[in-house]
Amino acid sequence: METVLGIAGRQSSHQLSDASQVASARRAAGELCARQGYDALSVGEVALLVTEAATNIIKHAAHGEILLRCLKGGGIEILALDQGPGMNNFIASSADGTTTAGSYGVGL
Repeated sequence: METVLGIAGRQSSHQLSDASQVASARRAAGELCARQGYDALSVGEVALLVTEAATNIIKHAAHGEILLRCLKGGGIEILALDQGPGMNNFIASSADGTTTAGSYGVGL
């Protein structure tokens, strides 16, 4: 894992192959947001987003990674990468209540 955070262009990689690794990615995202000056509500929202993306990777692809980096101007970039099966129909998949994993279907 790259450990230099808070500098535009540098990224951290958070490998995911087990549910226990989700918390580490969530914490790293929260810390990155705090360093960028985000307020507490925004830090929490980003942490929730990373948690959902990481959990989806574990559920649907078994393994993958979350990449985090600062952007010039104070933003952050979050990439969720995996080699899972993907979505056959994105429009249908994005509707609330749609699930392929037996969950509530109200995530990302």
